[in-house]
Amino acid sequence: MPPQKLTFGQKVKNHFKRFWWAHLIFLIVSSLCIALPLAYVGFPNIAQSQLNDATLELTSQVITDPTPDAVHLEMTTISRSDSIFRPTLSAMNASLFLEDTLPDIIPFGQLEIPQLKSTHETEIIINQNLRILNQDQFLAYNRRVMSSEEYRVAIRATADLHLGGLPVAHPAFNKVVTSKGLNNLKGFEVLDFNLSLTAAPGQPNMFGMVYLPNPSPMTLTLGNLTQNLFVQGQPIGQAFIDNVVLHPGNNTIPMYSITDQAAVIVLLTSKFRDGVLPVDIVGESVVYNGQSLEYFAAPLRENPLFAKLDVGKALEKLGLPLGALTGTGPLPPPAAPSTGPAPSPGT
Repeated sequence: MPPQKLTFGQKVKNHFKRFWWAHLIFLIVSSLCIALPLAYVGFPNIAQSQLNDATLELTSQVITDPTPDAVHLEMTTISRSDSIFRPTLSAMNASLFLEDTLPDIIPFGQLEIPQLKSTHETEIIINQNLRILNQDQFLAYNRRVMSSEEYRVAIRATADLHLGGLPVAHPAFNKVVTSKGLNNLKGFEVLDFNLSLTAAPGQPNMFGMVYLPNPSPMTLTLGNLTQNLFVQGQPIGQAFIDNVVLHPGNNTIPMYSITDQAAVIVLLTSKFRDGVLPVDIVGESVVYNGQSLEYFAAPLRENPLFAKLDVGKALEKLGLPLGALTGTGPLPPPAAPSTGPAPSPGT
């Protein structure tokens, strides 16, 4: 009998029996062709995309122990991400810079970001000495903090991102943090002050309290501030505020001044007979632990403060009505005669 003709199914079955090893190799190679691009190309691309979509919010920044070359920085930021992945980012060093130095960035400092386990909201706490890498750029940064209602700082690093058994990805960590600034200390006010007419030359003769608002999340240790006082360009003295630490919110701080009282009286009896002096307050220096800090002093110098000082009211507290100086009112009453016992003869 002629051999029975095999069906198509039997032929396929016999084929796989003979060449199973070839199909296994093909399956393995095909799987690798799919898995390897996903692991080595797809995952890094996904990691970069997820990192790009994450946002950073600065919630607290504390600057202490400033020196000409460094400051101590404690900073808390919140990273928010909608990613379904929960990778771990290794510790990294990140450059701090202003965006107008792009594309060839000029960092003014370097953050030491600790290892992070990504979640929907991840708190990032940094506590370090921040060495000033470029004085000009750090000065530019402080100018923005002082003068801006809102300012931006850029951060750049290369991250090592780990997720399970996948190969380590190296996405670029390029972020911009937007924060409220000091807004030129808008709302500054001299709350109250008193005069001394008996102070020795060169000694403080005006004492008061000043209100310094801080709308930012930053606590800023400045030190001792010296400021020049002017009335319509005419110098009338200097004001001093010692041991200044600006906390977020409202700050009320003691101030004392050494003023040229003779110049003040001339102003009161000529141009400002109502007793109110329009005073421009211009930063002169900032000193902490005996060291001058130009990166703080320059922004204060470039953003003068202004106050209306009711000197007439302060004089009235001393029993010296303004009218007695300007000739527009009665003289102060004479001093009461002494009621003490008469001196003994020979004394």
